[in-house]
Amino acid sequence: MLIFNDHPDFAEALCAIAQSYEWPRKFEKAESLYQRAARLDPNDPYVVEAQFNAPKLHIFSLIKSENYTDANVAIDKFTGDFNDHLALPGVLYWFGKEFEAAKTYDKAKSMYQQVVWQYPDSSHADSALLNVPKMDVLSLIQSGNDTSAQEALDTLIADFNDHTELPEAVFVIGEQYYYKAFEDPKKCRKVKSEESLYKAKDIWERIVAQWPDSKSIGLKHAQYFSAVCYRRFGEYEKAISNYQKVVDKWPDYQYAWSAQYLVGNCYEKLKYYGSLPESEANPKIEQSYKAVVEKYPDCALVSNACWKLGQLNLKRGQRMGAAVYFELFLATARPNDPRIKSVESNLENLKGDEQ
Repeated sequence: MLIFNDHPDFAEALCAIAQSYEWPRKFEKAESLYQRAARLDPNDPYVVEAQFNAPKLHIFSLIKSENYTDANVAIDKFTGDFNDHLALPGVLYWFGKEFEAAKTYDKAKSMYQQVVWQYPDSSHADSALLNVPKMDVLSLIQSGNDTSAQEALDTLIADFNDHTELPEAVFVIGEQYYYKAFEDPKKCRKVKSEESLYKAKDIWERIVAQWPDSKSIGLKHAQYFSAVCYRRFGEYEKAISNYQKVVDKWPDYQYAWSAQYLVGNCYEKLKYYGSLPESEANPKIEQSYKAVVEKYPDCALVSNACWKLGQLNLKRGQRMGAAVYFELFLATARPNDPRIKSVESNLENLKGDEQ
């Protein structure tokens, strides 16, 4: 890229590429590009932008790598160097979000407090004000002090009851218990504590009951993940009720496709355990999986839905219907899906019968 050093748009191009690395959190690559742009013509506005963004990305990298001591030093310098920069309050707020994601709640709280105290008129001050006591609740849960955490949560809700972001904040608090419920919080597969899972579910149901008309993503998450908990408990009828509400109220919600699929899965469980006769369960299973194929054709579970619909049709002798869904399965399945060979075999048999 040396041949472009003198090009008038070079700094702009470097910043654009750096930004493309910033969103997927490839902070070191973004920082390197901003550093290069920062050494160009100081009169170029994109160079000025790069001089601000390079140290900002360096701090994000330090937090991501859990180098909190150096991060705090770098934040102090960054704040001093860019004290009058209009974007500074928002950047400090996002440093807080990064600390929060790393579960270092004391440092996150410090960042949010700095935004509230030093930049009370900024657009991020109101959100930061809510997040300060939220960090206290999360810290108490992290330390295992559930009684004090519940009291702090009640106070948070009472103090910020009309805050538009409160449902999302309360959802995050429930999420802390949800992750504590699993042996590996990153995979959320094997439950080690049903008690923690119940606490998460209770908090999320409180959101659904208290703010049923909220536009917050926190309400949608609460409805969906309440269903997830009920499914984990084997309470499939309650899971279906919650999943169905997600699909009916928010068909464009980011997990609506999953909710639609899991309605069918829960009906299969009810049939398997004898809680619902096959004659009642099968139409509901089919309806749910058909909705996945028709409403969410690009979702990750569409091949599963096609496979199940193919099997349902095959079992009741509807060979043409089975062939249609098996063909759709092959068109949507991953190349290494272990079911491909059996589906291809079924299709051969079905086509052979037609001849």
